[in-house]
Amino acid sequence: MLAIALTTGAYSAEVFRAGIQAVPKGQREASRALGLSSWNEFRLVVPPRPSGSSSPR
Repeated sequence: MLAIALTTGAYSAEVFRAGIQAVPKGQREASRALGLSSWNEFRLVVPPRPSGSSSPR
């Protein structure tokens, strides 16, 4: 049971990481140009983009 939980957690973390890295650099630069802090950039810009591309269909 522990092995299944660890494998599932590692797989989920990898999907999440890949989704975050899929956000184009230009969008992050644009958020900085608008004056968003790092926290607001991660909260408002980064999660909406990968949620569609990295979620199972």
